[in-house]
Amino acid sequence: MRIDNLSHAILFSAEEGSGALPQALSLAQYILCSDKQDEGTACGVCPSCRKTGNA
Repeated sequence: MRIDNLSHAILFSAEEGSGALPQALSLAQYILCSDKQDEGTACGVCPSCRKTGNA
């Protein structure tokens, strides 16, 4: 995933229980991650990932 071409705002709108919240949190964690993995995921251990608490 390339974050340099993401919109400045993304709206997640879905029915409760659809999984939109975990998806939004995962995207936020990935955007903030300082050590993104080659497979397009957040590292889960950098300070930014630990602060999101979504590892």
